[in-house]
Amino acid sequence: MAIYACSDFHGNYRAYEAVKNYIGENDVVYYLGDAGDRGPRPWETIMAIYNDPQFVYIKGNHEQMLVDAGRAMLKDNFHSKSVRLLMQNGGYGTLCDWQQEEERFQKDWLDYIDKLPTHQIYQNIDGLIIFLSHAGCTPHIVGDELMVSPDLLWNRGHFLEAWAEGCEDVITVHGHTPNCFIDEEINAKLDAEVELGAYWYNENHKVCLDTGAYWTDTAVLLDLDDFTEYIIQGEGEETKNE
Repeated sequence: MAIYACSDFHGNYRAYEAVKNYIGENDVVYYLGDAGDRGPRPWETIMAIYNDPQFVYIKGNHEQMLVDAGRAMLKDNFHSKSVRLLMQNGGYGTLCDWQQEEERFQKDWLDYIDKLPTHQIYQNIDGLIIFLSHAGCTPHIVGDELMVSPDLLWNRGHFLEAWAEGCEDVITVHGHTPNCFIDEEINAKLDAEVELGAYWYNENHKVCLDTGAYWTDTAVLLDLDDFTEYIIQGEGEETKNE
């Protein structure tokens, strides 16, 4: 059984299908949020990942925006700030598809999505603590407890933070920000060439899996035990990065 992570399909249902076709029947995938919005099949992607027993679905900021906007819509507050925010972030198609659900199920779906966890922890075969969330963070050890930021959906302020002492055996895995933009933030280089794979930084204690799948048609599947990367094309082609 292999344990993987991937993130940010953003309505690219073909990316979900390609990952699903690649993994074995006993494998587990931690999905790090932002399944909907922007791409051509957003609601279908959300439902597929939510209903797939092999996927552990972690909430992203786009899931939270959908919940907030949908609840406003159910109150006939069509011009609320939450609805505008979702629309501005590519959520029109997601919201329209959600509205096609039977009315009696619309609220239930919002409740299901709202109850998604904001993080998961996996201890890999080498004893490393893998902290999985959507936006990422810089954890700290207080006593024997791993402490993390309360904002695991939107936070981008941690990119340049120094790694904390006592967390040598911790790795944070996240999505939320396409790899090219993190590289731009860290290296202060515009339009830098960044490979479509996992982006390791912060002394290799952080890794981002957002490959911009809705425009690149490419997702990265990271093995959380040996850290092999599998670059998967939406049409099903796959290459391997050692």
